[in-house]
Amino acid sequence: AIIVPESYYMQVDKLNEVLHSRLTALGPLAVGGGGALDPLDRFYATALELSGKREKVPASMHRHLDGILAGTERLLQLMRNDPADVAPGTRFLNRYLPAAHRVVDEFARLAATGKEQAPLLTQTEETLDRLEKAFTAEHDRLLANDAMSLSAELKVLDKLLQMEGK
Repeated sequence: AIIVPESYYMQVDKLNEVLHSRLTALGPLAVGGGGALDPLDRFYATALELSGKREKVPASMHRHLDGILAGTERLLQLMRNDPADVAPGTRFLNRYLPAAHRVVDEFARLAATGKEQAPLLTQTEETLDRLEKAFTAEHDRLLANDAMSLSAELKVLDKLLQMEGK
């Protein structure tokens, strides 16, 4: 049996709280789809939908789903704080967030048939694990780009100051 620390559940609860509060702030636009949502708000709504699918899959997949959701939240924070991160973050989330939905939905559909799914469970967990790691890697890549941009800007400023004798 795997022992999961209580702090893990606290982090999951906090993430769900953030997603729910974000969706609540969007109001009827997100719930009814009746109006235009900001693209980043759509990602929050999509993440909340994915969070709601946790109960459809075995508990062994929850950790990976939670990691994907946390990764989505971190990417969205970067995208909200830095316009340069919006385009690459949007490309990433448009590709991989719906893929996570499809994997969860398809596994849940097949599991509902009642047939033994052990090999499929293992393969699905491995794929979700890689997907979770991809979300972390994308976050790290966007942060690294920010650091490189700042470094380049500092070098240019330093050169200008040197040229002016300051």
